[in-house]
Amino acid sequence: MIFIPVVLHLAGGLAGTLAQVDLATYRDPNERFTCTMPGDWRVQEFTGSSSSSVAFFGPPTGINPYSAYIAVRYYGNDSEFTSQQAYVAARIGFAISSTPVRQILWKGRLSLEFTAVHKGLRMHHSTKEPENVREHTYAIPHRNGFFAVVHSAPDSHLRTTDNVFRALLDSLTIQP
Repeated sequence: MIFIPVVLHLAGGLAGTLAQVDLATYRDPNERFTCTMPGDWRVQEFTGSSSSSVAFFGPPTGINPYSAYIAVRYYGNDSEFTSQQAYVAARIGFAISSTPVRQILWKGRLSLEFTAVHKGLRMHHSTKEPENVREHTYAIPHRNGFFAVVHSAPDSHLRTTDNVFRALLDSLTIQP
């Protein structure tokens, strides 16, 4: 994992104001992709024989710190999901609701986009009703598999981190 610090402006939060955010460029250790994320978000990498992913958790401040994550997952042709369609069917299969799957053109690649809502989990020490979790996903083809770029957050938090998800999608460079 390699981070290169940069400073950019992102459209911030619900108010739509501009906020200066220190960003870092993430380089996949398998050299499949690079992307840009806020430098203060936590990073967790997962690797396997035919799949790998990186998840960014944040934001570090606010009412629910680190309650959102944005992940870039790679699934090879011999992974648990043999196609974009199999992945989408699995994610929607256990959702309590979802949007229709749309075919979109993402940087010249015919991709799939959808949002699934999952039941939130109650923490054992909490008396509050758990909030549902919304998962916005782009499934992007690659020559030997596909990428799933996922933005997941509680309903109340998704809009406040959507600008970060959009910036990641804009900065994401997938190697041929």
